[in-house]
Amino acid sequence: GACPPKKVQEYMEKSDIFLFTSDYWEGWGAVLSEAMGHACIPIASIKAGASSILIEDKENGFIYCTTDQIVQRILKICHDKKLRLIMSQKAKDTILNKWSAKNAVGRFLNVAQTILEKEEVLSYNDGGPMASPKLRRAKNYFYTSW
Repeated sequence: GACPPKKVQEYMEKSDIFLFTSDYWEGWGAVLSEAMGHACIPIASIKAGASSILIEDKENGFIYCTTDQIVQRILKICHDKKLRLIMSQKAKDTILNKWSAKNAVGRFLNVAQTILEKEEVLSYNDGGPMASPKLRRAKNYFYTSW
């Protein structure tokens, strides 16, 4: 059910892992960046929008496509304390540094400036703000049309 934002923050502060089981209906999924900012290691469905953008699989979290994969990733992170500590810090760093408002605004201004000067459009290749996304497709997922 519904949970007040303050309570969600408290749960995230006490947690090591964040299971993000949403699908395409989730859209971006701001809660993923919120959890990562609290140093929760995401184990996220590839189907949710932010997953393939914010998560570098096996670096700052895990992406899964199948039920078997989510189980494997949960067991891996639960049984490896050192990996949990490393990935937890990387998840937090991703949000506080790469995806910070300051970094996003700076990149936006740089890209806008190159467009205004009619230069070659500046491209970032590190997966952060203003970078071209990696396109991924979930296995065994049926796409619907309206």
